[in-house]
Amino acid sequence: MRRPDLRLVPGAAPVSAMTVADGVGHYLQRLAARGARPNTLLAYRSALMQFALFLRWLGHGELVATLSQLQVSRWLDDLNARGLSPRSQAHRLTVLRGFVRHARREGWLHHDPAQDERVRFRARRVIAPELDQLHAMVEAIGTEHALDLRDRAMLRLALDTGLRVSEVASLDIPGAGTQTSIDLRRQLVHCISKGGDTETVPFNARTGRMVEEFLRVRHELAAPGELALFPSNRGGRASRQALHEMIKRRADAAGLQNIHWHLLRHRRIAQVVETCGTKVAQQFARHLPGVITRQRTVDLRHQPISLFKLAMRGLRHTDLLLQRQHFLRRFLLFRLEGF
Repeated sequence: MRRPDLRLVPGAAPVSAMTVADGVGHYLQRLAARGARPNTLLAYRSALMQFALFLRWLGHGELVATLSQLQVSRWLDDLNARGLSPRSQAHRLTVLRGFVRHARREGWLHHDPAQDERVRFRARRVIAPELDQLHAMVEAIGTEHALDLRDRAMLRLALDTGLRVSEVASLDIPGAGTQTSIDLRRQLVHCISKGGDTETVPFNARTGRMVEEFLRVRHELAAPGELALFPSNRGGRASRQALHEMIKRRADAAGLQNIHWHLLRHRRIAQVVETCGTKVAQQFARHLPGVITRQRTVDLRHQPISLFKLAMRGLRHTDLLLQRQHFLRRFLLFRLEGF
């Protein structure tokens, strides 16, 4: 039910009685209706509810209409005092700005309390190890236990496809009939990307053999009826946090420091840039705006491979055909070479 409007001064503009906590719930429902991913909603809810709790502790009122720059500034000071990095503070401020825009559209707020707030930070330069080092990390994992075979196949698949950790965790076994399955015969992975679209990514034969080796012993880990391709040691689907801990443990054993899942993705995409050029890497990354990626399958020398059709906005039809031919030629060369 819509909250009544209040007037602090006769004749003044109405002041909404919407509280920050209720407004946050409305905002998250709107984002969910617009297709925001569950992980995005969880992160936004955490940041905004922390802000709502801080306002309650501050005791300056909990109405959206009474938000002030002083409250936002003190919240950022509190985050800094708690030891949050400038990057994390900047992310929370960005989330708050989104909520403020929503509140202004809904008429709960008639000013921008975060307009003049800034959090500056310097991005730390991270140099990813060479692929040879990352492959050595995978090869160093044993082959006697099911968990070892699972980690070998999982890390190799991540290196080959550039999948995000959430995409790897959501994969299902071959033949599951879901939108997030692996096709070993065609050497394709179907996943739901960060933006919610269903994407198809190829992998090479060596990676496929590692996955097949794990599938032969997967029953030792998976609970009955579990569809997850890479189950945890408890039998269910492995969580993102568990996978983050796993890769850190495997990297430490191989003598590599500061290794995380997204670093594997960045290294793989960098190799595609070096091998096939920027255009192919744009398709491989699957996250650049203004590019439509479509997947088709053909058979070349009896090896099914994944192709992508490039469609750039603003290109004329003849230019588009040239772009497709160039992309197809470079991508096939890259796929056949493998690594």
